[in-house]
Amino acid sequence: MKQTFLITALFLFCLSCSSDDDGSVPDNLLTTGKWYYETGNGAEATGCHKQCNIEFTSDGRLLFEAFVGSEPPNCTNTENYTGTYTVSGDDLTMVFESETIHGKFYVSNDILIYMGEASFAHGTNISTYDKTP
Repeated sequence: MKQTFLITALFLFCLSCSSDDDGSVPDNLLTTGKWYYETGNGAEATGCHKQCNIEFTSDGRLLFEAFVGSEPPNCTNTENYTGTYTVSGDDLTMVFESETIHGKFYVSNDILIYMGEASFAHGTNISTYDKTP
């Protein structure tokens, strides 16, 4: 189950944000509701994977929901995790239990882009999220 979470988290933690003039991203751009998974390394999400989402709260917590199945409405919520996050400029650090994920993020036109590397994966993952499931 932990391996499933880690693989799913890798896909879900690619967010898209655009930086402002001084290179920092206002926290309120992240905390505007749920971000739904759209693409991972250029491959578009399909079926119930588009229901997977992450929500950043204004108090530094994050909520993660994973779904599987062929197509909505036949999706099954398989995992729910809570963790914490910190933002410094365009650096985003997310912590779930003992796993820490670091990367850069940008938000523009309700699209979240995350470019990051996780302790459990090799290489860089680029994911995008938007506001619609």
